Amino acid sequence: MKQKGLKIVYVISSLLYLQTALVYGQGGKSPFLKEAPSYNYFHHRNDYSYLKDSIVRKDWSDNLKKLAKGKLALGGDLRLAYESFKREGWSRQSGDIYNLNRISLFGDYRSKKFRFYLELNHASQIGRPNGSRFIDDDYLSVFQSFIDYNFPFSKKNDITFRFGRQALDFGTGLMVAVQGGPNNRRTHDGLSSIINIGKSESTLFISRPVFFEEGFLDNNLLNDDELLWGTYTSLSLTKKSIFDFYYFGHYGDYPSLSGMSNQTRHSIGLRYNINTSHWNIDLETTYQFGNAKDANISGYQFGNIITYQFSNLPLRPILGHKFLYVSGDGDIADDRIGTFQAPFQKIFVGAGLPAGGNYITFQPAVTLNLTDKLKVLTDYQFIFRANRNEAVYGPYRSLLFTAQETESTYIGNQLNMELHFLMNRHWSFFIKYAPFFNRELLQNIGAVDGMQYFRMYSTFFF
Repeated sequence: MKQKGLKIVYVISSLLYLQTALVYGQGGKSPFLKEAPSYNYFHHRNDYSYLKDSIVRKDWSDNLKKLAKGKLALGGDLRLAYESFKREGWSRQSGDIYNLNRISLFGDYRSKKFRFYLELNHASQIGRPNGSRFIDDDYLSVFQSFIDYNFPFSKKNDITFRFGRQALDFGTGLMVAVQGGPNNRRTHDGLSSIINIGKSESTLFISRPVFFEEGFLDNNLLNDDELLWGTYTSLSLTKKSIFDFYYFGHYGDYPSLSGMSNQTRHSIGLRYNINTSHWNIDLETTYQFGNAKDANISGYQFGNIITYQFSNLPLRPILGHKFLYVSGDGDIADDRIGTFQAPFQKIFVGAGLPAGGNYITFQPAVTLNLTDKLKVLTDYQFIFRANRNEAVYGPYRSLLFTAQETESTYIGNQLNMELHFLMNRHWSFFIKYAPFFNRELLQNIGAVDGMQYFRMYSTFFF
């Protein structure tokens, strides 16, 4: 059944690719390419108002965005991926290649004050040696389904109330993100309000995260085990700089050396970004407090992403680095937990990156623009644990290694090589190769060396 479904996906993908190639192949570049913006990764954030001008509507998919007298938009995306893990999770497993597929379809109806949005998602894997992970399969699910009511209180200021299932993704994704790298993306059931005043946008929300289930329309409603709430404000200081501040509260399970436990964590953070013709500087820091059983929580993280582009040199190289410090617990025997852990941070798909808490990462990088549509990126990551008394944590609030038998802090290195090709605003292609190299900590605890990760995928937006 899976194989038959996959063949259908490939046929649809090939036809869409051929049709799009023909459209863009007539006369070289598309006549509307400079007018039509690129698609946003989040379909619900796309603005199709530019299609009011019929001259702009040169693409076949544009006609789907102006149905019902311009009030109804239909579309979606298709992602086909091949992935391979060699010695996944520091095991002795071989590197068999398996297939990951994801299809999203949406309908977006907007009137003057109301909006009805529905987005369905299909995710599946074929051929994975150890079977599906919880992030791989979800044969049919509601990714988003919400109702908006917009209340303008002046020409440029308004508030939108949103009720239903919705994707929450803020800033750099260090705290709350949809985690869109894997097949299944994170979504939430809840209430939110989006307030636009002058040059600022604020989102206030309360929600319950949705658990992944692999069946048909069986993802739970109103998960009673977790609660997420908070506010995120972004203020445009100038055309090139923004200042964000936020608060997130979360009740849920978190790992520690003594096992999983219910914890309430509150996080307050600041972020500053400036993006000029050459420089892109992003600075962020977060303090976290709360309680777990009989212990108080007090942790923090801070990091930066800094890049500089040499626009006048061949290949327009971009040099940069990323740094992130996430605190660990200095004394696991006292009544204070010093480990910072984000509730739903962005997942960077790779060989074996630590995440959650108690790690330091430094990542120099270089990007070369071979053409306007083709670029290659290479970076090398140095990974340490922040405190030698604490465990090594992984994504999705998991514990990778207790690592109590060694005082080493040097976890390992990961080489990351990527190729990005943007054929047009519909079609993109991506290749990633990332070997992981064990260093002192993993060597001392006897972890299997030689983990390698490979991924190739193509995405079609319409």
